[in-house]
Amino acid sequence: MRRHLLASSCVLAAAGLITAATLHVHAAASTVDDVISAAIRARMGADARIIVHAVRPQAPARLFTTALIDPAARLGDPFTVILSGGPGASVCVQIDVTVSVNHARVSRPIARGQEMTADDLTPIMGDVVDVPVRRLPTAAELLGGRALRDMKSGEVVQAGWVALKPAVHAGDPVTARARIGEVEVTSLLVASDNGNVGAIVRVMNPDTRRTLRARVVASGIVEVVNVR
Repeated sequence: MRRHLLASSCVLAAAGLITAATLHVHAAASTVDDVISAAIRARMGADARIIVHAVRPQAPARLFTTALIDPAARLGDPFTVILSGGPGASVCVQIDVTVSVNHARVSRPIARGQEMTADDLTPIMGDVVDVPVRRLPTAAELLGGRALRDMKSGEVVQAGWVALKPAVHAGDPVTARARIGEVEVTSLLVASDNGNVGAIVRVMNPDTRRTLRARVVASGIVEVVNVR
């Protein structure tokens, strides 16, 4: 099944039928490794450490700016990436990578419906295998969440396995960060929505009542993405 998905991705790329619905990332990078790493970080998180071991076949000497990752890709196995440098300049390659991220492993068996505690989880910063190429929740994010399935000792906890407690609660004060050029400014705003890490929520300036959109980056901390 995975081979069929990989082959279909290559055919779609060659025919110019890849759409905006397919995951992509634009990067001002000058090497194939940089573009591939940027695409993986877009899925796994900005703190992901990535080593590209092999690209087969070797990509031609041109500037690629976009990498499309096969939706069936799993870490630990070679997977397909479509590199693009613009219209009519797509190349389908297979890559071997190692990805290291902050994640959590199950310390002892967990039953569906159980509330997650520190004793249930082992926080790890290290390589991950046999998981999809998408962000993994950290141990800190999982605490207080409720298991949506049974889990065995040693398993890597994946997104969707636990109903997380919101990192930001509507009505609570949050520290909002915004970058203007090389300068980062912070302000104390109020959340208008609940949100887990990675979610886009509304935040409001209590003095001006101005509403902004922001991405949740940690408990009580958001990063402004644009003005509403």
